[in-house]
Amino acid sequence: MHMALRDILDMIFSVIKTAQPVDILDILVLSYVVYLGMKLIRETRAGQLIKGIFLLLLVYIIASWINMKAISYLLSETLNIDHFVPAGAAANAGKGRVYQTGAAVQRQLQRGQRCVEPHH
Repeated sequence: MHMALRDILDMIFSVIKTAQPVDILDILVLSYVVYLGMKLIRETRAGQLIKGIFLLLLVYIIASWINMKAISYLLSETLNIDHFVPAGAAANAGKGRVYQTGAAVQRQLQRGQRCVEPHH
């Protein structure tokens, strides 16, 4: 066991010795991008969305693996977003009055305003 730990440490030090400055910059940039992604997921509803997508993907993989044709077909069509999202809708999501933040809705309610315009 002592030799295994020593081998691992030797391997780590050999990697560190051969690292170039660009390798360190690469690791730092990648770490920051991963940090921002994790922060975004944790601070927004994106975490729930990603969990749901992963669950659907997992069910799809399992259903395909055990040859469940109906479920595989339905999930493959569900995961194909082009069928359900009109062109340009994804780019404009969140810009309308329907997608307001909780704080904006609360301010409007305090002023006695409607949060969503009635549909005519």
